[in-house]
Amino acid sequence: MLRVYARAAVTDPNDNLPLGRPQPLPLTTGIEAEERAMHKGRGKMIAFAVLVVLAAGGGLIAFMAMGQSDELYSELGKNLNAADRDHFTRFWGCAFQGVVQVRNNQDVEYQIHKRARAGGRRYAKLVNTQCMPMIQPMRTRLDGTVAPPELQPQVRQLATDIGALQTAWSEFVAHLDTGDYDQEDDTSVAHVRKIAKGWYDYKIHRAALGKAINAQRLGH
Repeated sequence: MLRVYARAAVTDPNDNLPLGRPQPLPLTTGIEAEERAMHKGRGKMIAFAVLVVLAAGGGLIAFMAMGQSDELYSELGKNLNAADRDHFTRFWGCAFQGVVQVRNNQDVEYQIHKRARAGGRRYAKLVNTQCMPMIQPMRTRLDGTVAPPELQPQVRQLATDIGALQTAWSEFVAHLDTGDYDQEDDTSVAHVRKIAKGWYDYKIHRAALGKAINAQRLGH
């Protein structure tokens, strides 16, 4: 009797793979993977180094800008001191005919009245021909003075004060030339008070600007 034995079907593991193109196996070896990781880490280090250099460069630029700013304030102070010395101080030394200590408006008025009473037209000529040329260039000098933007208005104010002082003296000189000067006369008093106010305004604004310059320098 012929016996037929049924063989159990053997299942190929590949039969369960999805249809389509077979997926390629990765060709990267362990050494290549390590190299790629090293390059990646090196790239991060380079990027960090670049950031450090840029940060240092920014700090250097800020430091240089700080130095330039401080130099600008220092130069402004020197220019203002030179203008005071070359023009303002010399003018008043001429107008008072020597070194005179004045502390306020009243002192200025007293010194002017004293000389106008004694000199009259001669004093007017002295001021006009010898003293005024000493202060006339000062306003132009202040107008041309370079200052940081935040202090520029105060420098312009000094130039305005000097202009007002020049005008007050010119008007008083013209008044003395008429021969009508009288220390008790209202017109004479008004002229002298205007001069004293010009002196006071400049001194006050100049002191305020000096403090502002020092504050900016200390702040930097």
